[in-house]
Amino acid sequence: MKYLLSFTLLITTLFSIHAQVELNPDLIFFETEGDNIYVIFEATNNSESATQLYWKMEKGEDFPEGWNVSLWDPNICYAAGVYQSSIMLPIYFEPGESKEFRANIYSNDVAGSGYIILRLFDDENFTNEVAVSSPPTTSSVQNELIKDVFIFPNPSADYIGLKNDLNVKNVEFLNEKGQTIKRSKHSASDLYNVEFLPSGSYYLILRDAGDKVISTLPFIKQ
Repeated sequence: MKYLLSFTLLITTLFSIHAQVELNPDLIFFETEGDNIYVIFEATNNSESATQLYWKMEKGEDFPEGWNVSLWDPNICYAAGVYQSSIMLPIYFEPGESKEFRANIYSNDVAGSGYIILRLFDDENFTNEVAVSSPPTTSSVQNELIKDVFIFPNPSADYIGLKNDLNVKNVEFLNEKGQTIKRSKHSASDLYNVEFLPSGSYYLILRDAGDKVISTLPFIKQ
């Protein structure tokens, strides 16, 4: 898997009688020049009761031909082309609990941009929808791209920093397999020593003061 070029974030919440569930980010958007990319996002049970969730996934309008998508939920890494979770594997959430999901795009060297719609249900018949991600609008995508945080220098052999990072409060380093290497609190203009990392591709997950994911950025260690 190669590096993620960009994706955009929007945050909304959908409530149901049975569960109050939040997706963060709510807009699951991909843009690539032909590399395989992924986006990490979270689902949070904001209710006072435990719940179990199931999901369905749809390709957005104008989804590039040649792209394949797979979803890795907290239980299992589903193969590309699987568009709903197994009813035998519900995802259990305690009150207030958040769990990470990962959407993978296998681009087959096709450049482009696209999005997926993720729907969460609290019943195995997929009838009671408790959360749904949003499709992008032209203005929302453009506005979010303007405000993107970015890593500099990139590539780097020794130190990296962040620009437009006023809202970043925590960072998490991942290797190319998505394994956590290091976590750290962040203040504006902080620099990070990456000399200890072997050469290769890595990712930086950025979170705000509420521990919500702001962005997932690639960087290359020379």
